[in-house]
Amino acid sequence: MAKGESESMQVFYNTRLALTWSNKDEVIKADQLKALVEDYRLGVCPAGAVILTAAVDTQGNRLEIKIMGWGKGLERWVVNTHVVAGDPHEQDTWDALDNLLKERIPHASGKSMVIEGILIDTGGHATQEVYDFCRRRQRRSVHGVEQRILAIKGASKPGRPIISTRPNMVDVTKRGRVEKHGAMLWMIGTDTAKNWIHSRMLITSGPGAVHYSSDLPDEYFAQMVAEYRKTKYVKGFKRIEWVKAANEPNEQFDLEVYNLAAAHHLELHKKPDVWWQARMDRLCPPEQSVSRENAPNQAQKRVELEKKAKVRNSGLPRRVGAARRAW
Repeated sequence: MAKGESESMQVFYNTRLALTWSNKDEVIKADQLKALVEDYRLGVCPAGAVILTAAVDTQGNRLEIKIMGWGKGLERWVVNTHVVAGDPHEQDTWDALDNLLKERIPHASGKSMVIEGILIDTGGHATQEVYDFCRRRQRRSVHGVEQRILAIKGASKPGRPIISTRPNMVDVTKRGRVEKHGAMLWMIGTDTAKNWIHSRMLITSGPGAVHYSSDLPDEYFAQMVAEYRKTKYVKGFKRIEWVKAANEPNEQFDLEVYNLAAAHHLELHKKPDVWWQARMDRLCPPEQSVSRENAPNQAQKRVELEKKAKVRNSGLPRRVGAARRAW
């Protein structure tokens, strides 16, 4: 359908039939993403990524985690996915998460990295527990690297920034006053972030590109496309909403949104070329540079790194704690 015809049908559906309109030309299928997988292993940060972020989603019986690596122009790689099995109301579950977030992650250069920005969603099943976990870890040193852990909440309203410039203070004293050094809540413009991610899902190189490991299971890609955009007109004004089918899991898409927000909190979208080059030189000194083209061919080094990281190449997310369902 031509663009003009699509827009006319959209207006007809919204204004005459009072139905929402979904443009099928914009819908991305899971098979399209799976066709883009690359030959790198989960658990080892690829050569092009020089800084790591992570996102945590709370569920009734587990914590879902996704770690992403970032390069110049917000080019990104899925580095790993994890599941911490356990009740998020129990301290053992959060202790397991804390240990996971402090782990060193091997880089393709042979050096190791630390996750520098971590966002945890408070909108799930354990809001207070998220506040308690983040309160003492908002800024800390892990292996000599500053690590930030933020409590977040999504705000699905158009025009919101990907992450707020200032947090809301959520702790109060016994006198009802705001606790200056208490827990902070950062708001996420989920619609803005989802639009950014969706428009770049099929870009495979350069600024905004995304890279998927061949280790990722089919369920990962299904969750990445579980939501889609629908357009409707309210009092004559066009409004685009993100919706998902009932009972369709979408944790990986949400975690991608939170990772993008973490990147914006670290101001990666503002960093100059010299900053990115300095980061790359720190991991891959010029005399020992590991190019993107040569990195996949260094099979022996990859094997050694995977053993060090204790990576399981079964295509399943790493589990921490008690047994849980598979993907």
